[in-house]
Amino acid sequence: MADKIKALPHKITFAIGLSLVLVGITISNILPLGICSMLVSGIPMFIGTIFVLIASDKRHSNIDK
Repeated sequence: MADKIKALPHKITFAIGLSLVLVGITISNILPLGICSMLVSGIPMFIGTIFVLIASDKRHSNIDK
């Protein structure tokens, strides 16, 4: 799975990550406060953050080459 994510261009990976973070923020604003809403909003935000970090790593590793 990680190989498929790393095969994507860094712009697409960053766009997916940013979209997931924004979806997580939107879900947290829509749902009432509680443990369940924190989990539902936290999972996309966590996965989106990982996508953004992978995109950043790929971009900075390409500059050095």
